[in-house]
Amino acid sequence: MKNKKFKKLKIALIADEITAPCLSYECCVAQVTPQNYRLVFRWWKPDFLLVESAWNGYKRKWRKQIVKNPAADENKLRQVVEYAQFCGIPTVFWNKEDGVHFEDFIDKALLFEHIFTTDVNMIAEYKRRIRHQPVTVNLLMFAVQPAIHNPYPVAERFKQFCFVGSYTKNRHPERLKYQNLLFAAAQDFGLIIYDRNSYIKSDNYRLPAHIKATVKKRISHAKTGKIFKKYQAYLNINTVMNSPTMFSRRLIETLACASPIVSSPALAIEHYFKDYVYTVNTLEEAQEAFFKLSKPYDPKLCEQLMAGSQYILSQHTYEQRLEQMLDVIK
Repeated sequence: MKNKKFKKLKIALIADEITAPCLSYECCVAQVTPQNYRLVFRWWKPDFLLVESAWNGYKRKWRKQIVKNPAADENKLRQVVEYAQFCGIPTVFWNKEDGVHFEDFIDKALLFEHIFTTDVNMIAEYKRRIRHQPVTVNLLMFAVQPAIHNPYPVAERFKQFCFVGSYTKNRHPERLKYQNLLFAAAQDFGLIIYDRNSYIKSDNYRLPAHIKATVKKRISHAKTGKIFKKYQAYLNINTVMNSPTMFSRRLIETLACASPIVSSPALAIEHYFKDYVYTVNTLEEAQEAFFKLSKPYDPKLCEQLMAGSQYILSQHTYEQRLEQMLDVIK
């Protein structure tokens, strides 16, 4: 059932598998492809076109077409954007991969009338790169979908700790350092990993042999709402640590489910979530946090978890992000 506030809002969308269903709970969404965009724009008449920094898009129709790729047809997305503008439809780009992948998407972002970024640190650089006016540049952080991530129903939890995400050996060395640290600290208490890259055969995505964990296949985003209420506590790793606004979706989705989370440090956590997250810098701090969280939840912790959930569900939802976009577009 759609949110009543935006149930008549129509968005033509190019996005990966997480954003699309989350927005679909709020408004009407049409997935745009290189084949159907003229039909969608002329006959469905969306309120705006939203394109995110997608790697694949709907049914992989946009695989390697939005990210910088010398082998791609550079005109595919340009034709979609120009036709939307011809039809009088506002065009919006959201780089959810800033600032690590700023250069990978900047050329495509500059095609649009409105640019949003998850990293406030990048706004000045976007404005410096803009070649034509007027183009707006604004912050749009990650959000949760309350229909998927919420604190109910409360169920008995398995005693293990859990990580939902990916492991990569050959990129982001600082992230890798903290990921190995957290895994090493959690493994003696029982560690479950839902591996987002379980379908990739390369050894670069496999755990080192010394980490003791039960590795499960990747799960759909829709199922994480249940997974984030199933275990004793959760691990979070940050790729971007120096941004006051960039954090993982996993972080706020876990908090929305009123579950404890132990995380590597990040400026955004300090800025927004420090009262609700166990941030650790060393192996000893991580071991101490996991030992504490291995015990039955006490009333103080339960109060903290519900406060964190209420904060996320009142400040960081897709409804609020749509409001932010519409304030700029209209």
